[in-house]
Amino acid sequence: MEFHAIVLCGRGAKLSPFSTAHPSGMPKALLPIFNKPMVQHVLEWCDNSPFKDISLVVDASSKDLLQEFLNNYESNIRNKQILSFVNKINIVSINAKTTGEILASLINLNKINSDFAILPCDFITDLPAQVLIEQFRIRDVQDVSMCCFYNNSLSNIPTHSNNFKNYYTLYESQNNHNNSNAVNDYDYYQNDSHLVDLITNESIEISKFLQIRTQMLWRFPNIEVSKNLLNSFIFFNSLELVNILKHSITVKKYKINEKSITTIFQDLAKRSWKHKKPLEKINLFILPKQSTFIRSNTLQLYLESNRWLMKENLLKNPSIRNQLQSQAQKQKEKGAPTIGVDSLLGQNTTVDKMSTIKKTIIGDNCQIGKKCRLNGSLVFNNVIIGDNVILENSIVGHNVILESNGKYLSANIENNFSKKNDEESDPEIYSDSGDDK
Repeated sequence: MEFHAIVLCGRGAKLSPFSTAHPSGMPKALLPIFNKPMVQHVLEWCDNSPFKDISLVVDASSKDLLQEFLNNYESNIRNKQILSFVNKINIVSINAKTTGEILASLINLNKINSDFAILPCDFITDLPAQVLIEQFRIRDVQDVSMCCFYNNSLSNIPTHSNNFKNYYTLYESQNNHNNSNAVNDYDYYQNDSHLVDLITNESIEISKFLQIRTQMLWRFPNIEVSKNLLNSFIFFNSLELVNILKHSITVKKYKINEKSITTIFQDLAKRSWKHKKPLEKINLFILPKQSTFIRSNTLQLYLESNRWLMKENLLKNPSIRNQLQSQAQKQKEKGAPTIGVDSLLGQNTTVDKMSTIKKTIIGDNCQIGKKCRLNGSLVFNNVIIGDNVILENSIVGHNVILESNGKYLSANIENNFSKKNDEESDPEIYSDSGDDK
């Protein structure tokens, strides 16, 4: 079975001021996570399966920058051993207002000719793609798609905060996906559930009750309701789904362009029980709690994904661990900066005397002055930080200049900001309150 991975690279409205949602921003897919473009983590995840075809869907304004990245990835980074049985990654440029319009455009352009997976460009996980592929392969014959949901594993970011889009998830469950009697690892993954409906928290707050229809219970008698399951925006689909959507658009006048992909799958799930005749179902797979899954689609989650990858690489990646230990060895001379093994410095980055760097990732070609204190932060490329600067729990964009003696706590400092050159105006520094707007 050959799969086509379709990676949607959006504008990143919730990652402003660093994404193209802000005039000084860059394409969301190229924002760095652990000093790599976030989409590179997704491509490497796909290549480890591998998928036969991979497409990046971008808007016209981001196409050239994504193509430049992709050329470098194909030439210098991508594992050459897999190129004999996979195709080159291609870019599809689509300007659309909704993800549903993107899906409709892909169908109209005949870009989908096999079973396919829809993926966001912003996730990181330690769960191999092969687990999801095998789960899709053993689905019920009437299941045309599989939606992947997960439980929040971040103890410092509550599930019901504004960082997540919360739903009441209604699903039929046949097996326990956290089987305590599992004989082997794969037993943890086996699950035979079906999505029945998704209801937003806002609609429940308005109506003050959760409506369960009798017809739904007749078709799915073992319904469970969860407020904690989160939508990963990963959907595995058979080619048959394309025919169903084409029929719905042409015959049923389904307004796919006005909907999000999540709403489309919600409507498909309802379709499985609303009609007298049983129709195709949507499989629901809950990622095992033993795995970690993070979407970097808000500033708080973006910062947390960098921290998690730092921790994982420190524990599991010998080359990264050796690099961090080498950084620590350089601190023996008197007055040398203190750089923790929980921090990462990019190429050609310098840190001056008596500065302290902890739990921080710094990009390439940066200059950190004397007696600075950086803690729990993310610094992009080409940043100059003066002496005696305190930076905690903050994100600093590309090409930023911060003058000496500044103090930045939980701040988001936009790309190209220079306090030195803009002393008469207020700086574009955004406090990260965790708002999801």
